[in-house]
Amino acid sequence: MNKKLFLPLFVYASLHAMSLDETIQKALQHNNSLKKISLEVEQSKANRASKKTQNFGRIDLIANYDHYSNARTLAPLTPMDIVSGVDGAYKIPATNDLMAVGVAYNIVLFNGFAQQNSYKISNILYKNSIIKSKLGYEELIYNVRTLYLSLLALDEQLQA
Repeated sequence: MNKKLFLPLFVYASLHAMSLDETIQKALQHNNSLKKISLEVEQSKANRASKKTQNFGRIDLIANYDHYSNARTLAPLTPMDIVSGVDGAYKIPATNDLMAVGVAYNIVLFNGFAQQNSYKISNILYKNSIIKSKLGYEELIYNVRTLYLSLLALDEQLQA
């Protein structure tokens, strides 16, 4: 019974213990929707950077290894190559293991401006997420102020 008596008193005292600025700071620190919006801003920023890097192409590393059970020639041979080979007459260069390594740079030359348009869209989405973030921030401050002032008005009515 005693606990039930002190609980409303404690809640009433804690409401008067915080100033408006402290209440706003607490709400900004502990609001999950603002944290979610902040993550969306970071996600749209990363998406925009990804779209921008697509304009620079990509570098691919290529490696290939083949093993043959029968020896293979490494180049097309002409009769003159067979007769006058580097290792002597009728010695044909051949191998069982063939390996190729390389680097390729791929870039799209023209795709109907799809890359530029996708970057512009991602840039607009990034700016939109920043605006939503600012709006959510201001909306939270407005809501906290409104509730705080409403509680003060109700408190004054109660005292009156």
